[in-house]
Amino acid sequence: DSHSKRGKVRDPSFRWGPGVMVGLGYLLPHDEWKMTLQASSYRNHCTTVIHSNENAVLLPVWNLPLSSAESFTQVHQHYRLHLGLVDLLLSKSLDVTSHLDLTPFLGLSFGSLRQKYHLNYSQSTSLFSDPSVWRMKNKFEGLGSCLGCSGSLFLFKRFSLFALASIRLLYGEFYTHQGERAE
Repeated sequence: DSHSKRGKVRDPSFRWGPGVMVGLGYLLPHDEWKMTLQASSYRNHCTTVIHSNENAVLLPVWNLPLSSAESFTQVHQHYRLHLGLVDLLLSKSLDVTSHLDLTPFLGLSFGSLRQKYHLNYSQSTSLFSDPSVWRMKNKFEGLGSCLGCSGSLFLFKRFSLFALASIRLLYGEFYTHQGERAE
């Protein structure tokens, strides 16, 4: 079709954000096993306003336009993410060499993930449509197991490199909600 136009999808623009991890440990008296309770939290959000230029319009991708003429010239989008993990871990440090320590661990893990995404389409170019607001959210909470290993490579007197790798298998439930409102 010679009247087809190309388009592109515009995603929210995220910035870097810090996370927090805190823990409390207890060294068991038998064979230097360690019990650790740790919590991790990460939160991020972004807000973007997208305007169309003279030769383009914004089509909503979350719903189907009522007519081929339904489009908007501006969209305000806001996205929020909250991730939380709580782990109860059992570990044992192993001295592999005089410069390398490995600490395998396993335990129980609880995870929670919450996302919210709000879209506000405005300045409609259609005769049939008012501005619309989309509100979407989903939540996940799950319980499962955690398995991993941390390592320390001692390079010289007060300098070392650290690494951590883990995997979690969580069984849980999603809650999703989506709504649209024309204003």
